[in-house]
Amino acid sequence: VSAHAQQRLLQQGIPLEQDWLAKVGAAIDRAQAKGSRDTLIVSGNVGLIVNVHNRTVVTAIDRERMVEGMITGIDSTLFLDPLQ
Repeated sequence: VSAHAQQRLLQQGIPLEQDWLAKVGAAIDRAQAKGSRDTLIVSGNVGLIVNVHNRTVVTAIDRERMVEGMITGIDSTLFLDPLQ
């Protein structure tokens, strides 16, 4: 998780819990297996833009921004279970 993404997650009140990070890691594995380079991982009310090759969360966006805006520079999207 990049420093920028970490700050965005904290601002949105999203805790970086180990089990959630493990799910994100598994999603990155799936994206890598399909040949993705940059993916959007949607989990609950947050979207994570991930550089798959570097296994780095580049930034995090809340659902409101996802709904009202356009997300560019990605080549895949994965959906996880909502945050508990």
